[in-house]
Amino acid sequence: MINFTDLFKGSWRFERNVKGLFPQPLDFEGRAQFVQKDAYRFYEESGAYALNDQQIDFATSYLYQFVDQTHCRVLFSDQRFFYELTQSPQNIEHLCGQDHYKGHFEQLSKDHWRLNWHISGPRKKNSQITTCYFRA
Repeated sequence: MINFTDLFKGSWRFERNVKGLFPQPLDFEGRAQFVQKDAYRFYEESGAYALNDQQIDFATSYLYQFVDQTHCRVLFSDQRFFYELTQSPQNIEHLCGQDHYKGHFEQLSKDHWRLNWHISGPRKKNSQITTCYFRA
């Protein structure tokens, strides 16, 4: 049985592949950190990627809320619901306006997990985002 409170903590590095959002697929890396803040575990990631010979920095954050060790809710930083995890592997979904996110979460080891999104809809067309996380 998965223990989300043990998995989602500390420092991580990640590798991300994005297809369908840009003229060509993008591969990039970044760093992520989980830090306990009040009732949430705050997740923050940052990194950079190259597009048309230009380096573009990025950063995003989420809130992880643990119902218990085996049940985790992931929220946007403004506390809107994003998705929920109760097992591994697990399929997940999120509606963002008319865009439909179909995801797949899988813990591969205690120090490695993967999140895959397939996005369909008018804004993001037929996009795929795969992120592999490795404990730093």
